[in-house]
Amino acid sequence: MNALCSLTLNNLEGALERVLGVIRFRGFRVVGMHASSMRGDSALQIQLELAGTRSVTHLTKHLAKLYEVLSVQSQGAEQGVGGSI
Repeated sequence: MNALCSLTLNNLEGALERVLGVIRFRGFRVVGMHASSMRGDSALQIQLELAGTRSVTHLTKHLAKLYEVLSVQSQGAEQGVGGSI
């Protein structure tokens, strides 16, 4: 199953690494990624295309718990279009 995930996070040291670690630990792999800075480099906007067999809903909930994550939205097969946290 493929899922799309859009995140906004504080551009702190190690933030992207922590996000990618949660994605890997939750059983997904990144098949596409686009990132751009915003708010004068203090935040990152990231769009990810993910592949995996687990629930994207659980992944979204775990990503939202990270301190650096300001917002997260995802789309996947079990959520329909526009599921968000």
